[in-house]
Amino acid sequence: MTAGRDLVSPELRMRVFALDGFRCVAPQLGAEDACAGKWGERAVIIADMMDLSVLTLDHVRDVLKIGAAILKRGSSRRHRYRAPSDEGHLVTLCWHHHLDGWATGHRPRLREYLDSHRVSTPSGDLSTI
Repeated sequence: MTAGRDLVSPELRMRVFALDGFRCVAPQLGAEDACAGKWGERAVIIADMMDLSVLTLDHVRDVLKIGAAILKRGSSRRHRYRAPSDEGHLVTLCWHHHLDGWATGHRPRLREYLDSHRVSTPSGDLSTI
């Protein structure tokens, strides 16, 4: 891992996808529009799983500002804050719901979802209820 960066490993990415059922959580939180990929293609569901190429992870903060500044895309953006890269702060969204504004407008719903669907076990691992 690069110093000063909190990266999402491939293993963590797949764990969070699994916790969220390999689907964008926006529709179950009230999003009325269809899930879509980066280029607007409609998300395909096969064997009860969404096509992984349309899925992303969104960092959801506990509060407005959390922890130390994390370097994002160059030193000029050092003031930006991001939630930690862990199961308690990451949620699965399709490209459309993550990057076209839905996630930004629904932060409280995403935080409630994480609070109700992720519980700590004695070992510190997180799982779904």
